[in-house]
Amino acid sequence: METYNYVPNAAARNLKSRAPQKSSFSIACFVSHTRNSNENPFFSQMTRSIEQAAVQRGFTLSFYFTNFTTEDPYILEQVRSLNVNGAVCIGRFQDKNALDFLKKQFKNIVYVALSSVDTQMDQVICDGYQAALSAMNYLVEKGHRSIAYIGSGLTERRFRAYQAAIQTHKLPHSSSMICFCEYDGFSGHQAAERLLRQNKTLPSAIFCANDNTAIAVMRCLQEHNIRIPQDISLMSIDDVTMSGMVTPALTTIHVPKEEMGQVAIEVLESRLIKRHSIPLKSELPYKIVVRETVKKL
Repeated sequence: METYNYVPNAAARNLKSRAPQKSSFSIACFVSHTRNSNENPFFSQMTRSIEQAAVQRGFTLSFYFTNFTTEDPYILEQVRSLNVNGAVCIGRFQDKNALDFLKKQFKNIVYVALSSVDTQMDQVICDGYQAALSAMNYLVEKGHRSIAYIGSGLTERRFRAYQAAIQTHKLPHSSSMICFCEYDGFSGHQAAERLLRQNKTLPSAIFCANDNTAIAVMRCLQEHNIRIPQDISLMSIDDVTMSGMVTPALTTIHVPKEEMGQVAIEVLESRLIKRHSIPLKSELPYKIVVRETVKKL
């Protein structure tokens, strides 16, 4: 079921059994900067959890939008015409107007991400900044002082945590050790190639802002016959399913994706049945998952 991302379809089951649904609530789901689930398995696992939690409560997930933006008038008209009871928004939207637009369209809305937003709405958060600090601190504890960064750019909180750790631990740094990329595998592979070209001497470790990028970086390093962790250590954030299946298995920060999806639907249900009216903010914990890609120096 996990391999093929199987989720029971409530509507199909009701057609077969002719049984009434447990609830008449229908919801829409909006995912930020990813065009499809193959680009970023983090979002795939999160949305699967949200759909499973919705099905368990008899909700219908009627609409699903990826890479949502307010720049397309046709999409905006579609959203305005939606007849749903609530919405779930996943991830930090690159379009600054997207969240404000969705908040105006839906009275019942919950935001799920690795960073909170300064707006009045229900939020389910796992702090990506603190998770990134923990990853950097772990590498430092293992004796690493030359640590490169591969991930999203200047506005990314995980990158800001990398910068903060560099300053706190007084680590050597240079611009050649920082390679920005999108969160798809192809961009991560290209960023690793740039890192190798820009540095005659390898860093002792690379911190990747997410697992999808780290797995692509791992593939690039192996293509160059660079051994992990013997020649270079690798650490990231997310703990997607694939991170434990690659060789060597990836040391990463576990983000509780399934629990975040469950809590998001619980909070939305509470809002729908008038159990609460003020904005709620739920913060879930992360943890380090030690596997095989970090060497102690």
